[in-house]
Formats: sequence, structure tokens, C-alpha cells
Amino acid sequence: MEKSLIINGISKSFKEVKVFNRFSLSFPKGKTTCVLGPSGCGKTTLLRIIAGIILPDKGNIDDFQNKTFSFVFQEDRLLPWLTAAENIGLVLKNKLPNDTINDAIDEHLKLVKMQDYAHYYPHQLSGGMRQRISFARAFSFPSDVILLDEPFKGLDHLLKQQLMENVHAILSDDPRTVIYVTHDPEEAAIFGNKIFLLSEKPVKVIGEFEQNGPSHSTGHFINQELVNRIKEKLLIVP
Repeated sequence: MEKSLIINGISKSFKEVKVFNRFSLSFPKGKTTCVLGPSGCGKTTLLRIIAGIILPDKGNIDDFQNKTFSFVFQEDRLLPWLTAAENIGLVLKNKLPNDTINDAIDEHLKLVKMQDYAHYYPHQLSGGMRQRISFARAFSFPSDVILLDEPFKGLDHLLKQQLMENVHAILSDDPRTVIYVTHDPEEAAIFGNKIFLLSEKPVKVIGEFEQNGPSHSTGHFINQELVNRIKEKLLIVP
């Protein structure tokens, strides 16, 4: 299988805390890989290393230099002085022809059901609505890899389900390489073509699962057998 990203033996410490020690992982191209682990184990640090925001102390990421990245954080990180449409358009400058930017903005606002709020400022939108704009911004950018850092954290159940439906639709239409960090086994089972379970620091892989076929369901079906296997693995591994 062709690999989009391969992490080769990375090590990373912060002062006396060793987060990664010769850690390796591979991510299949055009698929969604979920990285599941306890809070504070180093999942966000892993995404930041992949994106080049921070550097590992040792090791490397193959094909890293030739990739572009989009990022959806736990918080929306929208610029408050720009409207929803302007926040999306900002990342498209110099990336798309000027005469296609407005069409791209409209297309992605429709994908997340936010076309009626294009000219609203972030303070006029709810938390769930702002996060939808974050997804539209990330997927509108013509990146090779999309990094999702617990993007549904803190949303109530109904908003979470609605936003997950939107993301399913986007991934079905635009199957890019996605690396999705979460601590929720159900999210991993819904989204992940491949799922890695991580330990506490120093991080190691303690479990690996793979789903054949599309993982992006309608949101109404969850592979409960897989959820149970993930939970069982997390419980039996110290």
C-alpha cells in the first residue's frame, strides 16, 4: 500500500519528560487514520511534529517536505475581525485563482450547511457554527493532508452529531489523507479506516485496527463490535 506519511524513529522530550522514544508510525494515502490515546499522552504533539510546527529531537518523517497541511484544532481559531467567508478566503489567497475563490468559499459553506451565515462574524455564531467554519476552511484549502485535533471536543451531543454528518459528507466527496486525533472510541470507529491506540508517555502503539471499505457512515451506524474491541484493548493494556 502506498504510504502518504511515514514517521521514522522520532524522539521528543520536553525538559525531563520523554514523550516519544524512537517512535514510528505510517499513514495510508487517501484514508482516514485515527490516533486514539489518553489525554496528555502526546497526540497533539504528534500532529505538531507532522505539520512541522515543532521538530523532533531525532528521527524524521518521509515525504514530509512535499506535503501541505490543513489543521482543525479543538478551538475554532477564527480571526474575529473577519466574517465567516473572509476567514475561509484568507487561506485561499495565492492558492487558488482569484476568480475561483468565491466559488470555493460558497461550495464549502454549503457542505457544512453555513451558506446563510457567510457574512456573520465569529462572535455572532455559536461554538458549533464556528467549528463548522473551521472545517470549511480546512477542507477548502488544497492541502495533501488534513490534521484533526479532537475537533468535536466540548460540543453537546446534538451539535456533535450534526457536525459529524457534515464531515462525513465532505470526506465522501474529498477523500484526502486525514490524521484524526481523539480519545473517543466511537469517533475512531466511525471515522477511521485505520486506528492506532497509543499508550501513556513515552508513547508506544498498544493496538492497531483496520476497517475495509468506507468508514464514513451516515453517522447513524457505529461499528459497535469495533468500539468494544477498542475499549477492551484499552482496559487490558496497563
